[in-house]
Amino acid sequence: MNKGIVLCDGALIEEYKMKNFILILASIVLNINSLYASPNEMPDGSGISIAVIDTGVMVEYATDMKEHIEEGINYVFPEEGTDDKIGHGTRVVSIIIGAKTKDGAVRGTASGGIVVPLVYQSRYSSGVIVNGGTELLAKAITDSVDIYGCRVLCISSGTVENSEALRKAVAHAEEKGAVVVAAVGNDNIKHPDKVYYPAAYETVIGIGAIDKENAVADFSQRNGVFAVEEGKDVIALSSSGEVKKYSGTSYANARAAGIIAGLLSRYSGSTPEEIRWAISMSTYDLGEQGYDNEYGWGKINIFGAIEILKHFKYNN
Repeated sequence: MNKGIVLCDGALIEEYKMKNFILILASIVLNINSLYASPNEMPDGSGISIAVIDTGVMVEYATDMKEHIEEGINYVFPEEGTDDKIGHGTRVVSIIIGAKTKDGAVRGTASGGIVVPLVYQSRYSSGVIVNGGTELLAKAITDSVDIYGCRVLCISSGTVENSEALRKAVAHAEEKGAVVVAAVGNDNIKHPDKVYYPAAYETVIGIGAIDKENAVADFSQRNGVFAVEEGKDVIALSSSGEVKKYSGTSYANARAAGIIAGLLSRYSGSTPEEIRWAISMSTYDLGEQGYDNEYGWGKINIFGAIEILKHFKYNN
């Protein structure tokens, strides 16, 4: 599914051309500035609540995480808490807010953000995994904004079912000012034609995975990609407290969700549409010129996106 900008009339085309012309002139400055930007200058997502719709989180091995985690809910086993019985959610959360253990440290992309764990996948004591399905995923999305007031929704999973309930939930999040960020999937090698939702919806920032050399990961779907982030050998915290390397679009998506929380912490009045626009106009274009199915718009350039928001929204 193409996440390119759909131009419907002459006025929009001329506006798009004008923006591109201005951005070509500005891109050199933006990229040079970002090369010299210190990691300490990275906005840390302070004041932004991030819903992590996943398997929960374990914090007993990284006590510094506790102050950045608010009480969520377990949709699968409502009588239980949000402890992670699988490990996936813990890895995702650690990539977003960071973690320190005796085994090592994980540097988060939104170390000042607040995570709300919403569990829609877990496991029985027998070890059998139970998934809440599309209906619970849709409910978690809706609750993220209506009950928990989250501005960023991190969904590192997906379904091939393009359901009305899921579509409506995503639209509701957009209306409420929340940015939905979702992994595009890991089945490209065996099932390259698979399309996963909610990543493939037009208002969702679908994230694909690249390696440290900026090559698209072989497992990363080429459908529904809006942008890419590192998703191979990403440092994260395991549910047993070890710091390890993991690969998958889930972890690229976690990085992206944190970065977007950083954007919102700098310019909290931005709408989801404005965030998408700023990202698309400032990415590192790694594939074919402009939008392409492998890289989407390219790798997220947070400093470039900040400059876009600053100069093209707040100075006008």
